Amino acid sequence: MIRWYFGFALLVLAFLAGAYITREYFKSAENRVVNETAVVIAEKFTDVMKLVAVEGHFSEIYTYEDYVGWSWFPLRKKALVRVDAKVSAGFDLEFMCLVIDDDSRTVYLSQPPPPSILSIDHNLQYYDISQGAFNVFSASDYNHINAKAKENISIAALSDGTLLKKASLQMYHIIDGLESGLNSIGWNLEFTPMEPALDEFYGPELVSVQRVN
Repeated sequence: MIRWYFGFALLVLAFLAGAYITREYFKSAENRVVNETAVVIAEKFTDVMKLVAVEGHFSEIYTYEDYVGWSWFPLRKKALVRVDAKVSAGFDLEFMCLVIDDDSRTVYLSQPPPPSILSIDHNLQYYDISQGAFNVFSASDYNHINAKAKENISIAALSDGTLLKKASLQMYHIIDGLESGLNSIGWNLEFTPMEPALDEFYGPELVSVQRVN
């Protein structure tokens, strides 16, 4: 009988201790103070001539696992990440040339470059992170996961081919609209594989020149 009372008393004490610890935890959570500091520095601005023709949205489930020797919990770190990305594809117009011939009422446009991926905006959501006592995550691990997730999105966007095909089709529609607009005012649009012959032709400059026979 004494043992029964003693066991019951221990059970009650354990329950009260658990209730006290839980209450103190939530109390401390309510009084928690988070300090955050951010310093944003504008380092460099660069002029670009890029045309975004199409955007694609991709989702990825990325699993990262690292261990040495044995895949045993104390020696293993693992993360399950969902990646949502917006991939912009289009054209870099930096080396395109546009020349206007007033005499022949013709606009000469160099062939546009092939489409490419211009930017990838991605967001990572960590669904599960586990790490062992002897193998923990570091800042370099998170940087690696971020870079690898972005690389996987880029590879998927390029291997699929749909994004770049849509970008090419969009460029075709843009040029077709430009040609129709020029024809409506009595001008012509011609493509040429010309290379810039004058300094003022470098870059996507709008230049008016006399016709050279």
